[in-house]
Amino acid sequence: MENEMLDQMHKKLVWKIIIQFIWILCITAMIVCIIYEGIMQVHRNHVWALGGMALILLITYFIWNLHTLWELFENKTKVENELERSSTLIHCVTELSANQDVNEAINHLLEIINQYFKSDRTYIFEIDEERQIVHNSYEYAAKGVSKEIENLNEVPIQIIASWIKKFEREGSFYISNLDLEKDREDERAYECLKAQNVNSLLAVPLIRNREIIGFIGVDNPRKNYRDFPFLSSIQFFIMNRLDTKAQQEKLQYLSYRDALTNLYNRNRYMSVLENYGQNKGQLIRNVGVVYMDLNELKKVNDEQGHEAGDSYIRRAAQQIVAVFPEHTYRIGGDEFVVLYPEIKQAEFEYFVSQLQKNAKEHQVNISYGVVWKEMCENLEDLLTEADKKMYEDKKLYYSNTKHNRRGQIERNLPLCTAEKKAM
Repeated sequence: MENEMLDQMHKKLVWKIIIQFIWILCITAMIVCIIYEGIMQVHRNHVWALGGMALILLITYFIWNLHTLWELFENKTKVENELERSSTLIHCVTELSANQDVNEAINHLLEIINQYFKSDRTYIFEIDEERQIVHNSYEYAAKGVSKEIENLNEVPIQIIASWIKKFEREGSFYISNLDLEKDREDERAYECLKAQNVNSLLAVPLIRNREIIGFIGVDNPRKNYRDFPFLSSIQFFIMNRLDTKAQQEKLQYLSYRDALTNLYNRNRYMSVLENYGQNKGQLIRNVGVVYMDLNELKKVNDEQGHEAGDSYIRRAAQQIVAVFPEHTYRIGGDEFVVLYPEIKQAEFEYFVSQLQKNAKEHQVNISYGVVWKEMCENLEDLLTEADKKMYEDKKLYYSNTKHNRRGQIERNLPLCTAEKKAM
């Protein structure tokens, strides 16, 4: 392809040189005739005719050279634009590839794109088909332009239904004047854009497996606003990084979740403690801790097998997470911890009583160590105190069981054992 372009340019240059040479010869001959009209005995009218032709040729030659200069200027502009486009594209790809933090990389990328288009905002929306919403995942706003990302977290997908149809029909699209497109836009979309002072808009779809999963938007582009190929090229790399992010989040989710109960696991628990440890000396306000240990798990495993034991653990986890959905950790085989900051004592104690009630109703026998502090300087001390209380509760449970072994065991047997004996 490049060789063909070079051959064409070479041929064009040769023809230009030949034409210029012929024109110069003609003009020179006519000028000579005018100067030596007496010697050559040329009639004055003929001389004037030759002079007129020479003048026309000179003017034509001058115009032709102006045209050539204009072509050179245009080519220079095209080359400069192409160089800017290429360097910006390389900058974008480098940013996405080199930065390990996906969120930071994409935010920097949007800044680069925003500068390329000299626009107000550049952003990424992702479509959630299951919930039928679109949400503003990333946004960069130029200096002096308001950020809208917090206001556009959950937008009904129906608002951009016309955009999705445009993506399916045309691919990328450009709205040069929003007011002229008012009748074609959803009224809510139009009002939303006008509220953000958007007058023109460039949008390119994000596509995965031939499905539109979002789009890149550029508000009020003042330069390169027809450069759809540039954004189309960028969207490929953005999709790659979004997929990488999704994989990282999945791996992180798996690394922080217990496979049996789906609660936070010990890794997550240790990570939380480490974060608190880094701020040692800083007061933690209104924090509640519940340290829990299942009773009779070994008996269930020995008599009914580990599958029944796992079922018992899952049932216990269900009762705990029903009351404390976001603050529960499984830190061992039959050990659970609730770590709940920023909660009032009365509310915390109510939750604990509700947990104890639910566990009793579902025949899950748990020993508890409950502590709440208005001010806590050292979280590990608080956990140690809760752990000690839990062991005291467990000791009391087994002490009572020993004195009335048959009756106490029958009353506190896990559901799976009680059902078996009933049979």
